[in-house]
Amino acid sequence: MKKTSLTDLDFNLLKVLKVLAEERNTRRAAEKLFITQPSVSYALKRLREAFDDELFVRTQYGLSPTTKGEQLIKQLPVIFHSLEELFDGSGAFVPTEYSGEIKIALNSFLNQSMSLGIYNVFRKLAPNATVQITSWSSSTENDLKTGVVQLGINYTPMQLSKEIRQLPFIEERFVICCRQKHKLAETTPTIKELSSYPLVVFLAPEMNTIKSHAEQVLLRAGYQPNVLLRTDVLDSAFEVVSESDALLAMPISCLKKAPSSLTSVEVSKEVSIPSGKVAFYLLNQNRTSQYYQWLMDTISSLVKDQVNLSMFSET
Repeated sequence: MKKTSLTDLDFNLLKVLKVLAEERNTRRAAEKLFITQPSVSYALKRLREAFDDELFVRTQYGLSPTTKGEQLIKQLPVIFHSLEELFDGSGAFVPTEYSGEIKIALNSFLNQSMSLGIYNVFRKLAPNATVQITSWSSSTENDLKTGVVQLGINYTPMQLSKEIRQLPFIEERFVICCRQKHKLAETTPTIKELSSYPLVVFLAPEMNTIKSHAEQVLLRAGYQPNVLLRTDVLDSAFEVVSESDALLAMPISCLKKAPSSLTSVEVSKEVSIPSGKVAFYLLNQNRTSQYYQWLMDTISSLVKDQVNLSMFSET
């Protein structure tokens, strides 16, 4: 097949390529683009001719990109953002005029405590935008590469592709929670005293692949953890802790979500309660974009205010 030159390329085909990369299915891509499925198939045929490559092959799980297709998909986010800046005229990003999607993936802990605040702030600053917030998952790394997710927020460091930049912006410590009438409330418990009570573990898939932080702290001190419940629903964790003597370790930012029946406990200095650096995750080529800088500045300010407020409330 003869390759198409840049002057002959229909740039509308890149929109189809982008959506196919996100959906991996011609029917869903057609629905998202508001065109017919045959139109998507025809566009894919033209893309294959233009780039002299199959781009996608069919598998039992849907369309899978070829090596060349993967290379093209990785370039699409920066291409589309560059085109948006080109047509903007001034080159400056204006949030009130932005009508695209804001697509963010949050660590499970942070999603529980901060997703509503993030939605509210972007709803106010960019009223014409669509905000999409998901929990960080096993597909997030690839979603960042293909533009399905624009910005990730998680603890750092993580072993990810070198194409993805990790930019720490705040350090958050973990606290121990228990019910207000717990024997440890208003005390400064030792590691031995903590080990006498069962644990409730909040499951964050990207963090709890082996043992939770609380379990690791006890094991290092020579105590066998007694886990009463593991759950990825924070409200369920709160309910069990409220009705039992169980303890829950969680980031300080989650305190604002805790019911009034719970309190945090200051542990003795011998107990090494972990803290974690929270970072932005984005493609290297996007780090100087005005749009991405606006995203990070807005979220950074919000998160720092929320963490500081939680620390103030705790004291």
